[in-house]
Amino acid sequence: MNKQNEKQHFTSPKLFNKAELEALKKSAENKILSGYFDGFGWKYPAADLFSYTSYESLLAGVIQLTKEGREQFLDVVLRMPSHSYYEVMFFKPKAEIEKLISEAHKKAEEDYLAELEADKAEKTALLAKQLYEQNLAKERKAQEQKEHKAKEQAVKEAEEYVASLMKDNK
Repeated sequence: MNKQNEKQHFTSPKLFNKAELEALKKSAENKILSGYFDGFGWKYPAADLFSYTSYESLLAGVIQLTKEGREQFLDVVLRMPSHSYYEVMFFKPKAEIEKLISEAHKKAEEDYLAELEADKAEKTALLAKQLYEQNLAKERKAQEQKEHKAKEQAVKEAEEYVASLMKDNK
């Protein structure tokens, strides 16, 4: 069935729900901390990728990063994309991660509020259209009743006139 032909029913616009917003923020935070697949590959916003050309340089790099207080990103363990080439991931500094999470929370809230506004606008437009159509139907019905009464009156007058002519001929 064509969507234009379907009768849509007005429902109340979505209301702000703090629990729903918090769930969206938590989901955004998890994407930052654990990574996500964007359709082309995995993205790990909270992690930095470090590449080394030898096992010795890998060990030295890991020791240095650990001394700096960086934690290893364990969702993606040591990788060897090619022979004598090593990759390891460490979490970004906490301040960077907190900034990323804060930005993700802000975007989640903005998107949620925009979704609420869009739903409100859609529901308002639907209700306005339905009220307009309802008023048109009322006016159409009133016009039809007026025309029906006028036709009845015309028939009555015609019958009376014909009856008077018949009376005069007798």
